[in-house]
Amino acid sequence: KDYYLAIISVSDEIALEWLDSVDRSVPIDPVMAIQAGRAGSKEFDLAHHTFCPELDKDDAVEVQGIGTLQKLQPSRWNNIHIPYDTSLEQNIYQQPILNDRLYLNVVYDMLINDAKLGGAQFVFAKTKSLKFCFALNDYSLGDRDGDGQRDTVSLSKIYNAQFFLPSAWFGVDTIEDDTRQGTIDSIREYYGEGIAFYFLFTVHYIRCLYPMLIVGVIWFIAQMATGTIAVRGSMLGVLLAIVWTTVMLEYYARLEARWRFKFGMDSYSDSEIPQPLFHGNYVISPESGMVVETISNWWIYFGKIVFSLSTMLLCMAVVIACVVSIWILKNAKKNDPPTWSIFIGVLNAVEIQILNALYTKLAVMLNGWENHRLQFDYYNHLVIKRICFIVVNSFNSLFYIAFYEDDFESDDDRLNAVRIQLLTLFITAILIQNSMEIGIPWLVYWVKQKLQARKMAKEKEQGLLTEADEEAQHAERTQDEQMVFNDIKSQMERSPTPSLLDNMAEVVILHGYIILFVVIFPLMPLLCLINNYFEIGIDYYNLRVSQRPIPFSSNGIGVWKQVLALFNIVAVFSNMALLTFRTSLVSQLIGEGSTRSLIFYFLACIILIGFQLILRNGIDDASEETKYARKRQEQCEKYLVRATVKQQAKASNA
Repeated sequence: KDYYLAIISVSDEIALEWLDSVDRSVPIDPVMAIQAGRAGSKEFDLAHHTFCPELDKDDAVEVQGIGTLQKLQPSRWNNIHIPYDTSLEQNIYQQPILNDRLYLNVVYDMLINDAKLGGAQFVFAKTKSLKFCFALNDYSLGDRDGDGQRDTVSLSKIYNAQFFLPSAWFGVDTIEDDTRQGTIDSIREYYGEGIAFYFLFTVHYIRCLYPMLIVGVIWFIAQMATGTIAVRGSMLGVLLAIVWTTVMLEYYARLEARWRFKFGMDSYSDSEIPQPLFHGNYVISPESGMVVETISNWWIYFGKIVFSLSTMLLCMAVVIACVVSIWILKNAKKNDPPTWSIFIGVLNAVEIQILNALYTKLAVMLNGWENHRLQFDYYNHLVIKRICFIVVNSFNSLFYIAFYEDDFESDDDRLNAVRIQLLTLFITAILIQNSMEIGIPWLVYWVKQKLQARKMAKEKEQGLLTEADEEAQHAERTQDEQMVFNDIKSQMERSPTPSLLDNMAEVVILHGYIILFVVIFPLMPLLCLINNYFEIGIDYYNLRVSQRPIPFSSNGIGVWKQVLALFNIVAVFSNMALLTFRTSLVSQLIGEGSTRSLIFYFLACIILIGFQLILRNGIDDASEETKYARKRQEQCEKYLVRATVKQQAKASNA
């Protein structure tokens, strides 16, 4: 096929004006910012009381009535971001202001913004006309990793000794120390904050699996030794699992807050522009006085959301009907060997993947129809639609076996059946997902390469393309033009970047297999740890060999934190229900009787959820280091931006 290639760019001057118009925050140069702060205001104590080797001879300050005090270290100014303003001295910003990532992000924002507000209102969606859309690789160094040659990527190069060390991913995990950058910093610089936050969560999750793994191994050994799933101490295991998953999530919130500050994304939501598919009314913003596009009718907007949710519930009902049909088929041959149960489990797992794929197309269509204003809202609503369906699709068979099906002679048989189904779903899911993540992109790339080679050979045979033509085309281009042309050809043969939502959903669903049924198979954290090491390596590999995505900005993983928090609450009810109604542990403790069991169940759930709430409120979402850094950033905004603009206004009036 023949294609028209369009390379879209803007001048640095226009890009900087755009940054100024949306108040986008960019990092400061500590030395120049300190110098400007001291010259601009005597009240800027942070600048005057920071030791700067380039400006100061002494690292102490004499305070009247108090004596000599040690000045702050200049590292306190690291990773501080302030809104960009073209009227300020440009040297206070870290140079170059427009790095490759920020430049691409600005170009994208200008393209998708409403045409009436200065943008191009361009829709990045694959159509009959638009076949490919990707960011060119950074050729300031000629390649991605800066070795002067086109990268060759393989899984063997990714899975090295450093891969398994969290420190290699995080680097120096503090706000003030920038001496050593990690893999997540590199991902952010090249692929944007959205992808970086996904890897941040996944690495944090892997690191947190180790303590639960120890508990799970001990628990599983006890189950094997006694020959039963319902071992004494299971309630303590559930308590430890609930504490673990709650603490894991709360400490991720602290981690995300720290990296959000490092990335300069604390105020990103204030500068986010409407997505190109949004259609609304133009009004004067009561906050800024700027012309903005807002939702035209909130009743219609919410009505569409309600209709979409109703459609989602209908799809869930279809899923439940499919699962019931599969279990009717299973019970029709209930006297067959255990391999029949395994086959049914595999059939259920395949049904899960097929229905997930079909529903995804419907969810995307409904989400676009709802007309969300911001990309953040669009993404979060799509997450809710998809994760609700995926959860029902993935877990309903487990709940059906555990609490509804009555074709078991004993509770031990029931729990063993749940364990078989759980393992079958888990193993089948990771095999299908990882095969699709590696196999499908490779197959597409291989087919495209073969077709291209066949086309070239055919053209040479017919005399349509000669070596002289190729040499002439090459000679007409400069070295930089040829490098860009080669990159375009290479990326056109590659698959698009895998969906970030799909990758995040895989991690969250596997976490659900751990926490919702921790009583059934406490060794699941070990399997999940092994899978996640493969998963993060495969995701990083696919990122490197796929088309380069536009480096989108983001202030975190969004609504996924609320999804995981909901999982934690559901885990209390599911695990306590298993212990109370499907084992004899509770009856041995409080005696027989359905009324006693119900009272114990609800009291235990209330206590565990209350304990969760205490942990969540007791662990602050931001560390003291992050809070202090935010206050320093506020001081810099106050004296470097607002005070300077105010002084310039006074001077112009004078």
